Amino acid sequence: MAKGLSRQGDICYIHNGTSGKRGLSVPQYVELNGIGTLVDYPTKGPWYVSPFRNNALLISDLKKWYCRDRMNWVIVEAPYLPFYYLNILAAHQAGYKVAVISHEWLGTFLNRNHVKRWINHLYSQVFGYSVDAILPISEYIIKRIQKFKKPYLKIPVEADFTTNPVPTNKALFFVYCVSAEYIRVIRTVIKGFKDFVVQCSEFHLILVLSGCQNAIDVVCSMVADMGLSECVKIRHRIPYDELLYLNQTASGLVVPLNPDYEQDKARFSQKIAEYLASGTAVISNDVGEVKTYFKDRVNIILDDYSSSGFCRSFEWIAANPDKAVKIGLKGFELGRDRFDYRLCGKQLHDFLSNEHLFGLH
Repeated sequence: MAKGLSRQGDICYIHNGTSGKRGLSVPQYVELNGIGTLVDYPTKGPWYVSPFRNNALLISDLKKWYCRDRMNWVIVEAPYLPFYYLNILAAHQAGYKVAVISHEWLGTFLNRNHVKRWINHLYSQVFGYSVDAILPISEYIIKRIQKFKKPYLKIPVEADFTTNPVPTNKALFFVYCVSAEYIRVIRTVIKGFKDFVVQCSEFHLILVLSGCQNAIDVVCSMVADMGLSECVKIRHRIPYDELLYLNQTASGLVVPLNPDYEQDKARFSQKIAEYLASGTAVISNDVGEVKTYFKDRVNIILDDYSSSGFCRSFEWIAANPDKAVKIGLKGFELGRDRFDYRLCGKQLHDFLSNEHLFGLH
């Protein structure tokens, strides 16, 4: 998003939050070419105290960055509710207008902690009243923010579509990037792959895992227990260039979406944009924003959210490799036309500069 805004001549600061970064003794400001300044504050005490202790510094920095001859906006995300209001107050004290990104609907989170669940639900009920604009990611969220009566711009997933993919024969593997904590979802995909390799034993599944080591160990044990250690390869913390290469050369890229999980209806996985940019066919489910943008066997491959559904998608790609390549290229075209960071950056710049909506001078 900042890269797209920078192309419009905007000056961007990407702040990692007032909770701070452990190991720092002083604030850190790092210039990123073509993007903006990355800002980290030191952690000052416990996580629930640090935002309050860093708040004066945030106000001071915001005042220092304020440009009288430009539009001045703070775009916030959805931290813990008291910190959310603290950030908004700091922005207003420094003279900024405030927009909030709404890329999840927190009221759909199934948190086992009842207090956190209640706070998330409360956030969903009130977050839009204190800002000047809302940046929702999905039609689901757009419907639910109408009560706030605030200007909004739909901000979809974004990626870099400047490099056209080259049609090529794909390697015999699928890629699934996922947090290791999503063990139930991983199990569903792996069961489907296990049924698939009975017929097509030459294929592999590459799991690119993020998350803590304990969760990764659980996934490794599950793969071993299912007798799939030879055909399911687990990777962790691989270089970004290597990940791009895997995405570009895979036969298909997996993004599971559960129709029974309200959170998946509300959100729009950023991974989809990154996958589309590779030009490789995406395997997913007809849930949420997928219904808005995609058509099965045209620019994506869809089936049921079940082990048998993923098995059928793997089988279809194995049986129709040339068609799968064309679907991947069509997916790239869709992403280029709807999700390219340059296009989205201009749309956001124009929206935030709209004097009619916001009375900017």
